[in-house]
Amino acid sequence: GLSLSIGCSRRAFAEVVLLGCPVPPLHTEIKAYTLEPRFDETFSYGVTSDHQELQITLKDKDFGLADEGEESDAFMGRVTVPLSEVISAMLLKRKLAKLHASEALDEDSRMAPAAAANEPMILEN
Repeated sequence: GLSLSIGCSRRAFAEVVLLGCPVPPLHTEIKAYTLEPRFDETFSYGVTSDHQELQITLKDKDFGLADEGEESDAFMGRVTVPLSEVISAMLLKRKLAKLHASEALDEDSRMAPAAAANEPMILEN
């Protein structure tokens, strides 16, 4: 069978909360048997201010103990990120993408006359 080393998450997932938002916590899919889970998921919230904070808690599914000996999700770590940082990064990414697309269009327009010069011309009487 499969044995786990100490400290290896058996079933990691992230709990995502927009602080100050009435939406209940959202959860990523569970990533089994990894110390470096990668979550490539998208969540949508009704953001009312860029002063809100996004809280992400990493947990191990059913690997902790509750008060009465029952299994519960074990806390593994938490980070809180101001939305102003996330929004700034998103705007910068969009701006760079538009700049790159604009440069590609400029290059295509410069190449068009050269390509046309190499094409055969049909002359009609």
